[in-house]
Amino acid sequence: YYHIPKLKEYSSKSRRVIEFGVRDMNSSWGLLAGNPTWMLSYDFYPPTLEEMLFKFYAVAKDNNISYDFRLSNTLEIVIPHVDFLFIDSLHTYSQLKQELKLHASNVEKFIGFHDTKLFAHVGQQNSDCKFKNSKGLLDAVREFLKENKQWKIDYHTDECNGLTVIKKVSE
Repeated sequence: YYHIPKLKEYSSKSRRVIEFGVRDMNSSWGLLAGNPTWMLSYDFYPPTLEEMLFKFYAVAKDNNISYDFRLSNTLEIVIPHVDFLFIDSLHTYSQLKQELKLHASNVEKFIGFHDTKLFAHVGQQNSDCKFKNSKGLLDAVREFLKENKQWKIDYHTDECNGLTVIKKVSE
């Protein structure tokens, strides 16, 4: 819940918002609170509380926000142009590197990343150790910034597992 005001702030500067990774929808509520005109959520798994998703659709509709949830792998989709992309999907270097390569060109203003402290230099582990000893999220973000000079860090905190937001600037 710590990052909800910051997500609201960036969403309020954005007409179109996409999030990768929904889980319990805490971030979703923060993004919705910014009152974008259009919002889309992607996750590989359905939200943990189906009734929460129904409530979310209703609140979005009541506030004239076009909203949709899609069950998809973020490495197998093409996103439309958006102002703000919030990424909280699989917390590994390779996942984030691929997501940035595939989707950053369709983002006009901001890209946010959750868990940039928790998984800064070592990626998320899973039960079969598939990602053991992988690099972390901040490693992928720093590489991206080095290769894409039109982006810079706009906000960073280590609080509550970390949140980093990069902003598109003119070259």
